[in-house]
This record gives sequence, structure tokens and C-alpha cells, in this order.
Amino acid sequence: MVVVSRNSSFTYRSAKAGSQEIGKALRARYLVQGSVRRAGHTLRMTAELIDTETQETLWSDRYDRPLTDMFALQAEVSHQIVSAIEPVYLHREERVATEVASNSLEHWDLLMRARWHFWRTTPEHVTKSAAYLEQALALKPNDSPSLSLLAFTHLAQLWGAWAPDPRVAVAAANRLALVAVRNDERDPFAHFTLGTALSCAGQMDAAIAELECALGLYPQAAAAAGELGRLLVFSGRTEEAEEFILQAIDASPHDPHLSLWIRSRAIACFIEDRYADAVRYAREATAKRPDWYFNHFLLAACLSAAGDVEGGQASLAKALSGRGYTLQSFQFGHPFVRSEHRQKFLSALSVAGWQP
Repeated sequence: MVVVSRNSSFTYRSAKAGSQEIGKALRARYLVQGSVRRAGHTLRMTAELIDTETQETLWSDRYDRPLTDMFALQAEVSHQIVSAIEPVYLHREERVATEVASNSLEHWDLLMRARWHFWRTTPEHVTKSAAYLEQALALKPNDSPSLSLLAFTHLAQLWGAWAPDPRVAVAAANRLALVAVRNDERDPFAHFTLGTALSCAGQMDAAIAELECALGLYPQAAAAAGELGRLLVFSGRTEEAEEFILQAIDASPHDPHLSLWIRSRAIACFIEDRYADAVRYAREATAKRPDWYFNHFLLAACLSAAGDVEGGQASLAKALSGRGYTLQSFQFGHPFVRSEHRQKFLSALSVAGWQP
């Protein structure tokens, strides 16, 4: 991605030209613009992301802050804007890439097509995602973002419980993620990917360290913050986890990972015996991604633990509809560090009727 320099864009700060004209002049597909107004001791800032070709407003938000430390305020709001527009921009690029003729695809188009298929999560879509990534790597060998997403296609097989050989999938994901980090050790997404892969290999301490490294490189990396929160939950460090999960949700409320972050809050509440809250968050996660069977699986455990066995049985039936789910598959998706937390979760599922 090419970002136009501030000096070039500031030429149009006070211009009356439309977004389409500015986009053509700067050769930029997307434009972030906004305004700042002062009212007493309060600053009101607005920002929006515009597709200059279609002139659509893809995202907009407003930030009201007390007028205190201007430098700290500028850093805070700019970080929030960057985190918020990233998933919106990528979602649009994924859609744009699907409209490019197959014989005209370049590396970026292939990567965006791969992302589009990946987030549909079915075996057919994930397989297509991997195929596009192989094509992207043929054009740009050792590209860290492509290697990282290819690693996630192997992890998706684990989480979807359709990996032909789960241990081979774990090994492939770790190998690809490690190559991505070695190719670009300052790529936070590569470290995020390696951390996620290591957690599936049972190396929780190393996984957490990789995610902390990702956040050190890019503190606004909502995906890394959310994943760190998830792993801290499974480590039993629920209070620490809450901070990172909320950081991810606040920073990127339109992120495709959002259901996973809310799911982590439900598991944290389950561990803490706060079953009513666990049910509430599990329902919220399921509402956002009802196609993810493991959300129904979580809801079954939470409902059962809360005393609603009938509701737990209904959710379990949705989770297992036409799907074989083994204890090995469960452990890859639920890497509890403490055996008592794992056993409590399994007991709740047993009450709901699960017999792995």
C-alpha cells in the first residue's frame, strides 16, 4: 500500500475540489478527511474514509475530547482512526479484488482475494484462499503477509475440525509463520501469526511473547491485542486479558475478529463462575458470527453451566450439526493451560450432552 505524503495532501487542505478530483490528482484510491472544532474546553474531531472513485463514505466517526495535552490528544485520536479504518479499507479492497479479471490479477489483488475467501471460513473458501496465496507467492516469493495468511489457512482447518492430519496442519502453520518472521522481523502481523500458531502447538509462553512483540512493533494492532487477550484467558489470567480484549474492541469495532474477542470475554466469565455474563457474551459472539460452529459450542457450555440444560442441548445440536468434533479438535481451539478450567468446560458440555 502506498500512502501519499502529508506535504502533498496538505496542498488540498483548504481546496474546494471534490474527493474524486483530489483522488485523481494524488493518484489515491482512498481519502481520509476530517475537521476539528473547539467549544470551550472541548475539541470535537470528525473523520471519514472516502472511496474517491465511487465517492462513497466507507466509514465516519466523531471524537469529543477535553482540551488538555494537545500532543497526547493528537496521538490518541490518530491511533484510533488508523485502527478503525484498517479493517474497513481491507474489506473494500477484498471486494474490489473480486471484480478484477482473473487474467489481470497482480500480487495485491491475489492477496485481497485470498482474504475475502479466508473470512468466509468454509472448507471450500479456505481452500480457494490458499490457492490464491500460492499464486501470490509465485509472483512475490517470501512475502510475509502472504506467508502469514497462508499459515492461517492451515489453522483454519484445525479450528474448523476438518484438517486431514491436525498435527501436520500445526507444523505447516508454524513453519510458514516462522519464515514470515524471518523474512521481515519488524512485521507485527507475522509475529501475531507466529504467536497464534505457537498456541496451537502448546507453546503458550512463547505464543504470548510473540504477541507482546507484535504490540511492541505496532501498539495499534487490534488483532494482536485481541489474540493476546484470548491466550491470557486460556492461561487463567482473566483480569489481564480483559484489558487487551477491550483495547482491541475499542480500537477496531468493525474488525472481522470481533466475534472472537467477545467470545474470549465469555470464556473469561465462565472461568470466573460468572455464568450469566458468560451467556450474555456468548450470545453476542454467536449473533455476530452464527456461521462459526464453535460459538454455538461455547454457548452450549455457558447455558449448561448457568442451569439452562435444555438451551445448552439446543446450542450443542447446532454446533455439531453434520460435523464430527473430537476431543483433539476441542483442545486445539481451547488451549486451557490449567486442567481444572478445561475440565470445568468439558463437564458443562457433558451436561449438555456432548460425548467426544
